[in-house]
Amino acid sequence: MKVVLNIGCGNLFTPGTDFVDIYPMREDVLKCNIDTDPLPYPDETFDEVYSQAIFEHLTNPGHYMSEAKRVLKPGGKLTIITDNACYFGWYAPMASMPDHRYTSAFGPDDRHYMRFTHHHLENWARKFGFSEIEVAYEHCPLGVRLVFLKQLMKLLLPKNMTALHIELTAYK
Repeated sequence: MKVVLNIGCGNLFTPGTDFVDIYPMREDVLKCNIDTDPLPYPDETFDEVYSQAIFEHLTNPGHYMSEAKRVLKPGGKLTIITDNACYFGWYAPMASMPDHRYTSAFGPDDRHYMRFTHHHLENWARKFGFSEIEVAYEHCPLGVRLVFLKQLMKLLLPKNMTALHIELTAYK
């Protein structure tokens, strides 16, 4: 069985066999501030480390990368899904997503600190010795009122500007 650590899972039932979050909302989630704390697992425990919508909230992405690599088994997979800095919606107020207003129900420490491009994510993975690095753009559904606008933008803009999220996969 594949053992997957999900970092920053919140209260969502996203992929994973083990879960850590700074604000645990379920009994099966361990408390861990990935910005500063070591992951509460021994070295080389997991086949995959997965996170979605957490990397952009970190003030110390290097700590995350170091800890993710430490707990991955040799050949283990790292998957990071984060905000795409090139997404046109960040620069068009009428298309901005309401959950990305730099506020949070979880308190003053839960903020967006940065967004990433394809090259930023590749650089982070390389710096920490990951290999077989791939980055892809993830399109997510918008509200019905914005579907036409998004479809129009997909015709007019490069694909990196029409994807809200970007996904890194890399191997230890």
